[in-house]
Amino acid sequence: MRVVSGSVGSIKLESLKGYEHRPTAERVKEALFNIIGSQLVGSSFLDLYAGTGSIGIEALSRGSVSCTFVEKSKKAIAIIGRNLDKTGLRDKAHIFQCDVFTALNRLTKKGMSFDFVFLDPPYEKGMANHTLKEISSLALKLLTNSGIIIVEESKREKLRLEQNMILIRREVYGDTSISFIKHIFCNNGS
Repeated sequence: MRVVSGSVGSIKLESLKGYEHRPTAERVKEALFNIIGSQLVGSSFLDLYAGTGSIGIEALSRGSVSCTFVEKSKKAIAIIGRNLDKTGLRDKAHIFQCDVFTALNRLTKKGMSFDFVFLDPPYEKGMANHTLKEISSLALKLLTNSGIIIVEESKREKLRLEQNMILIRREVYGDTSISFIKHIFCNNGS
């Protein structure tokens, strides 16, 4: 596993041996970031279910000014820290070791909002829909007006969008689907 492109492109990242969650395949990661493109420059990025941090680190490498990593596994958090140190990106990172739902509430209480919210929960356990529901309830505080939610999941899962969410793009790569979702804020029409 490596950083695909950007300021720290080609640096190899540490991964967890025997880790129950599969890392995002390199071709999926490359396609995802090619779709986002220059929108990353100057953005704030939230990496939920962060695993070893490869998605958030890729976002930082490609121009995000900050990334918040959320992961409940102590072993994975240690790997994220080492990967941030290895890439020299730790000063742009915030790390939360807790479950995603606790983190989402903490982040909104701290007044943190994001241009991109990426989630890659365990496949076929319904967690993507559950997480989208929570994000929707916090969207006014959690997302910037132009914020985009990106969901990585099994192509076999049925993604249910919450009220005020629209699917703007979906791509399938093998067993993996990537969905790009916009939350519509009724109070300002964006």
